Amino acid sequence: MSWRESVIQVALGKQPADLVVTGGKLVNVSTHEVYPADVATADGRIAVVGDVSACIGRGTKVVRANGCYLLPGLIDSHVHTEDSQVTLTELSRALLPHGVTTVLHAHEAVNILGLRGEDMIRDEIHRVPLKVYIQAPPSVPWAAGLETTGAAISVEDVSEMLSWGETASLGESDVFDILKLDEQILAKLDAAAAAQKPVNGHAAMVKGERLMAVAAGAFHDDHENYAPDELMTKVRLGLRVMLREFNIPVLAPAVAQGSVDTRNMLLATDDKPIHWIVKKGGVDQALRLAIEYGIDPVTAIQMATINPATYYRLDLEIGSISPGRIADVVITRSLKKPKAVTVIANGQLVARGGKFLPDLPPYRYPDWAKGTIHLSRRLEASDFEIKPGFESGEVEVNVVKISEGGFVRVLEPQSFPVKGGKLVL
Repeated sequence: MSWRESVIQVALGKQPADLVVTGGKLVNVSTHEVYPADVATADGRIAVVGDVSACIGRGTKVVRANGCYLLPGLIDSHVHTEDSQVTLTELSRALLPHGVTTVLHAHEAVNILGLRGEDMIRDEIHRVPLKVYIQAPPSVPWAAGLETTGAAISVEDVSEMLSWGETASLGESDVFDILKLDEQILAKLDAAAAAQKPVNGHAAMVKGERLMAVAAGAFHDDHENYAPDELMTKVRLGLRVMLREFNIPVLAPAVAQGSVDTRNMLLATDDKPIHWIVKKGGVDQALRLAIEYGIDPVTAIQMATINPATYYRLDLEIGSISPGRIADVVITRSLKKPKAVTVIANGQLVARGGKFLPDLPPYRYPDWAKGTIHLSRRLEASDFEIKPGFESGEVEVNVVKISEGGFVRVLEPQSFPVKGGKLVL
């Protein structure tokens, strides 16, 4: 029996549900409402939202919400998963207990391994309970003249990745390649249009005619937003704008005033190391910060659920607790400081009390994906010492000054002592 037949049968009361959640208060992100409702699932999908009394049979697993809130599984709109420094398997163990059930995966492995690196990631995607959608990388980022890349990505490679069912978008392009009308980048943007996939972008502090150019000919979203006026300018041009966890204290006031439609605003992390994720969470931490800095709780939840699902054209699958959608449900005691108590993903109980429950075997990367770092010699601690060329005194150096919100503005001269021929930091 297909999942479709199963949910119809359960909805009609003709067969019992696999799992039900009772006694909860539904956060309805489709209508911006909160009200009592139970949930019944079958074959990993939601069959009933409301009265589930007719859905409970001998084999039905009952999860009691005890007056807690029921949120859709959270979606991270843009994250470099490899920057966590663990596999998607281990990332699943870390993120799912925090209520993060879906991530939009930006590129890293492909930078070194090329197309087969992304295909390797694609293989692991099908082995984990975390839902992972690919943002197909259009190119390998590099600093001209300063490094040698491990791979190159052709127009044909991009077209192939865009044809994969796991791919949700074309990943972030270099804004300067677009402004100089680089033929390869333009061809890749055309490939995304042909595949009817949105295009991710980053145009930090880009203004005026240059911003208009990338909005007109390239990007559909931007996660590099550092000031409220920048955020508002971009969203007024029809771009989806992402509020990253570390930008939220600066950006939230532009959203919290309540007069702006937030349907085109999303939450994201971009990148976080695994120790940070284990301790604080993923996009759930961005959600808590958004609420802390004044954004209405249900609005903030929409920014981490239905808004990204709609943008990436996944809203018929995920993003809301609605009949027919994949059964991703996060149970939390508070809307002001939402933290997952119990997490259901794909209709299965996957976390409770911060503990990951499934027995998930480790994923082993193939041998060809290893040993990609080549050094001419072994590095010593002394290789990282800064030696100004004299034994003692003081030296003035340029220090990167980072503005509020995280945008690098200027190099600021600063004096440091020199002892034993080395800079003392």
